[in-house]
Amino acid sequence: MPKTLFFFTSSYPFGKGETFIENEISYLAEAFHKVVIVSNDTINIQTREVPKNVVLERKGYELSTAGKLLSTLQIFNILFFKELNIIKKHYNIKITLPVVNTMLQTLHKAKVWSKFLEIMVNKYSKNENIYLYSYWNNDMAFAIADYKRKHKNITAFSRMHGWDTYFEASEINYLPFRSYIFNNLNRVFAISQKGNDYYSELLPKYVNKISVSYLGVPKRGDNKVNTSTEFQILTISNTIALKNLETLVRALALLNIPFKWVHFGDGNLQNEIAALAQQLIPGKFDMKGRVSNSQVIEYLNSNQVDVFVNVSFTEGIPVSIMEVMSFGIPVIATNVGGTSEIVNNKNGFLINPKPTPAEVANTINTFYNLTDNEKAMKRKVAFNTWNAKFNAPENYTNFAQLILHL
Repeated sequence: MPKTLFFFTSSYPFGKGETFIENEISYLAEAFHKVVIVSNDTINIQTREVPKNVVLERKGYELSTAGKLLSTLQIFNILFFKELNIIKKHYNIKITLPVVNTMLQTLHKAKVWSKFLEIMVNKYSKNENIYLYSYWNNDMAFAIADYKRKHKNITAFSRMHGWDTYFEASEINYLPFRSYIFNNLNRVFAISQKGNDYYSELLPKYVNKISVSYLGVPKRGDNKVNTSTEFQILTISNTIALKNLETLVRALALLNIPFKWVHFGDGNLQNEIAALAQQLIPGKFDMKGRVSNSQVIEYLNSNQVDVFVNVSFTEGIPVSIMEVMSFGIPVIATNVGGTSEIVNNKNGFLINPKPTPAEVANTINTFYNLTDNEKAMKRKVAFNTWNAKFNAPENYTNFAQLILHL
């Protein structure tokens, strides 16, 4: 019987976000008769091509003001009281107004999406096996878990990355309805062993519902070994608080080496970080903003990069690190989330989760002062790390087979 996959994304293939899905979509399209991407982006134009058997739908994710008001009625939902009980028994966190509002809005979103899911299923998958896939373990994952509870014959699953995995990554130190999601989805795929282990401790009852499935990138090329006197430091991330770029800029200001910092990405702190860089390291940085993944790859193919740096406060396993390691570029990164599953002192350096500028600067200096042979060995190990654990054809082929047999 034909199989139809409904794939729920935040933006892909619209706008410039979720570039990492570009590596996965062709394997999903090959595994399924039809793929229906439902994007929460209702504003931006389509910027990425999709395989021929992929169709696109769009539905906004956030609640309107009226929706938020209506969500208060969910206080009578039995799931609300069950979740309150779980919070008290298992999470050891305070039940604050933001926590309660988050719970109520999650429940109301599921109610809204239930009707939409019914329409989509009837439109695209008559007499076909139905699979629902949320790329993030967020309220969309809850919505498809709720739909799955009412439609036992479908298969539903999600991935789980970084901010959607760890409670401490949330401003309110809480992620809603994890127990319900794990109980009702067929499987949740953590992108790191660290994410798997986190819930093995927090909610051990559901350990059999979580599997590790690494993301991956294809081999892109071979980055040139730097033969110039200018030491190039590369970062790729959103310019937001969690990425901790202020610490990096202050670290760069402490360096006494000839360097250039190149950054790809933007965000709400873009102007602030650029102004700080102009103040502390004028003429030594190039903030290129958000560009397409193909433009980043083109840059890596044609420019010398000595080291990639990631000083985030929280991560899953950054796809940006996989990308640069596929070029054989060593990495300096904070030991957060699942980063230690890709970065180590053989292919780069792991540093403290909340490093000071001096610690970051000292690590960059240490790398800079390595011999050419030592740097070459780190480059070799970086490439081998990608090839062994984050090779896209192998990882996504395996993932497709896993979900087809749930």
